[in-house]
Amino acid sequence: RTLNEIVRILENDNDVLTVIVQKNVMMVEVDGTVLVSRLLEGEYIDYKNIIKDNFISVVRVNKNQLLSAIDRASVVATDAKKIVRLDIKENYMTVSASSEVGKMSENVVINLEGKDLSIAFNSKFLTDCVKVIDDEFINLHFNTKINPCVIKPFSGDDYLYLVLPLRINA
Repeated sequence: RTLNEIVRILENDNDVLTVIVQKNVMMVEVDGTVLVSRLLEGEYIDYKNIIKDNFISVVRVNKNQLLSAIDRASVVATDAKKIVRLDIKENYMTVSASSEVGKMSENVVINLEGKDLSIAFNSKFLTDCVKVIDDEFINLHFNTKINPCVIKPFSGDDYLYLVLPLRINA
């Protein structure tokens, strides 16, 4: 919110922006307008402890096929959490959603190394990271249905996304 307010008070490219940051307060001044904001306290989550080096299941999937299936499932997932379920088997992943509106289920071809898994996500969170990836294929790394999914490139280490799953009743 603070950044949106700063953008709003910046009128043109010639504005002089002064930023002062202290222990837990930030002050921004633009042409006589002063904005003060408290900074978050506490420690940032130690994400390196969440991201493991070994995974029970690794799925290689075509990014566009996965994204298209999730998009179609999100149309059916009308609840607040936009729950989309991934049922991962040997050669395919079933992307599904259901609500009062109806049911949707679609198979996406994958290459699975490891165990079968059923896991659910908020479709928006999953879509937000997958759609910005330029690679044709991506790797989804899983441990259990309650551990985060780690999304990495098929080769290299250009990016790493962490998406938390939703708990669902079987």
